[in-house]
This record gives sequence, structure tokens and C-alpha cells, in this order.
Amino acid sequence: MLASFPPACANWGRPPPPPPAILAVSRTQCRRSDESKSVACGMEPALYLVALALAWLAVATELWQFVAARFVEGTGYGLFAPAARSVVARGDPQRVGTNLGRLSAAELAGVVIGPLLGAGLAQVGGTKFPFACLAVASLALIPLLVRVPLPAALPARTDLDAAPSGARSLWRRPAVRRAAIVYLALYLPTGVYDVLWARYLTDLGAGEVFIGVSFAIYGIPYVLVAPFGGKLVDRIGAIPVTFGALAATLPFVVAYGLASVPLVVASFAMGEAAANAVSIPAAQAAMVEACHTDEVGAGQGLAGAMGIGGAGLASLLAAPLYEHAGAEATFLALAATMVVLAAAAWLAGGGVSGRRAVAIRR
Repeated sequence: MLASFPPACANWGRPPPPPPAILAVSRTQCRRSDESKSVACGMEPALYLVALALAWLAVATELWQFVAARFVEGTGYGLFAPAARSVVARGDPQRVGTNLGRLSAAELAGVVIGPLLGAGLAQVGGTKFPFACLAVASLALIPLLVRVPLPAALPARTDLDAAPSGARSLWRRPAVRRAAIVYLALYLPTGVYDVLWARYLTDLGAGEVFIGVSFAIYGIPYVLVAPFGGKLVDRIGAIPVTFGALAATLPFVVAYGLASVPLVVASFAMGEAAANAVSIPAAQAAMVEACHTDEVGAGQGLAGAMGIGGAGLASLLAAPLYEHAGAEATFLALAATMVVLAAAAWLAGGGVSGRRAVAIRR
């Protein structure tokens, strides 16, 4: 759809980092959902925004319209994801990791199925037809969503910390800083891959079909492993699992820069996916255990803003670095940055705690 615009504009359609307002809105909506009988107060507005964005993409003709529609879509996701994770985490405090793993698997399943579904619908009605269909589907989900009951709210806090906590207040807590920074480390590769993956594989001699299949190759092990990774979090603890899985990711990131065969790169992607399927739900669970019950949505919003914001920044820096220094230097720099951020997260939280993620603070 963007082929008619200058090549430099090809990545302008990436979802932007959620603006600060999204963090505030998502937190407010999640606090309201603690007192409501319907999850709609957190996620219904998000579905309306996503439907609006998809409908706009279906009729857009100018570059600014594509960019603006993607901004609206990113805003909808910025509202939906923290609220959904809040509901999932509060639904069963004894299985926080397991349920977050399932939710994460469902998200990646959409990433895997989406391109295939979009390609099929595009064959039927053109490149804009998939967006129109998904806009209708988003609206159709709203009546189902409003009927989903919320988990019972826990008693309101009566201690000195009972006042609503903003992002700055949350950031003062070592455990919150640790979870947010490690979330940033885990999401940096996303920005790099979004910009470089197709170009990188093309430079190695891969064709368009292989590049498309490589995305599915990444998603399949993630979807399969994430629920089991969540169970591991419940057994061992969010923080040890997060740092352990992050460490397991680093060799694959470095190896990308050393590989010269596309099939080998794809095998590395599968290994990295399995590690990420454990680390990302674990990081989400770490943020859950760092927050009080009525702050879970705000905490997830903070972590999401850090992750997506970092991915956006990485996407801006990765392309020129790859152009001037090559794949080996780019992926090595990415791995080194992840190590630095992991060390910063470790220090911010005072090391690794063995406390299990099931203990949502009241």
C-alpha cells in the first residue's frame, strides 16, 4: 500500500509509541474496571479506536492518512493491552504467569494468522479489503466483550499508599523500575527486526516467500511455548525466569550477525522465539507483582510504553547502523544494549528475588 510513496517513508506506518495520555487513560480505565462488572470500560473504547483506524486504512489515499490511522491504531492497542493484562492477572492470582502466557500466545497467534488472512482477503477484494473486514470484525466483538464478567475486586487499600498512583509514583518503586527496564530490553529487538528483517534476509539471498514464511516460523514456537513459560513463572518466580530467559535470548541475537545462510537464520529465530515466549510473560508477571491490585493496569501501561517506545527508537537507529556497519555490528550492538539494560534492571531492583508472581499486592 505504501509502494507508491518514497522508500524512506516505508516505515512511517509503524505504530507509534503510546503517548503519555494513553498511559493515564489506560490506568484510569483499569481502575474503573476494578469496580465494574464488565471489562468493556477498559477495552471497549480500544476496539472502537481500532475499528476506526482499520476503516480509515481501507479508504486512505494520502501518506499522512496512513500514518494518522496507524497512530489511532497504536492508541487503541495502548488502551487495550494494559486493560486486558490487568483483567487476566486479577482473574486468578495463583496462576498469573500461566494466564499471561496464554494471553501472550494469543497475541502472537494473531501476528502469525494476520498476514495469511490478509493475503487471502486481498486476493478476493483487493489490498484494502482486509482492513474493511477487520474493522467490521472489531465492532462485532464489542457485544461479546461487554458480556465478559470481571474477576471480583479485592478490598480497597486503607494504608498510606492507597491514593491513586501515577506513572511517576510507580517509577519510584525499585520493583517497578526493574520490571519496566527489563521489558524495554526485551522489546528492543522488535524494533530492529521490524526495520531490518526483510532487508537482512534479502542480503543473504532469501526470496520473498522465504521471508514471509520466516515470520510464521518465529510465531509458531512462541505460541506453543508461551503457556508453558507462564507455568514456569508460577513455579519458580517472575524475576528469576525473566532474567534467565533474557540471557537465553542473547546468543541468538549475536548469532544473527554471524550467519550467512537464511535457513540457519530461521532456525535461530525459532530458538529466540522460544526464549521470548518465556521472558515476555515473565516480565509482565514481574510488573504485576510490583503493583497493588488497583495499579496493575497502570503498571502494564508503563511497561508497554517503555517497550514500544524503545522498539520505536531502536527502529530509527538500526537502519543507518546496518547500512554503515553491517549485520554483525548491528546485532552485536543490539545484544550489548540488552545486556546493559538487563544490568540496569538488576541494579534498580536490588538483584533477583525468588518471590513468586502469584502474590498480587493489595
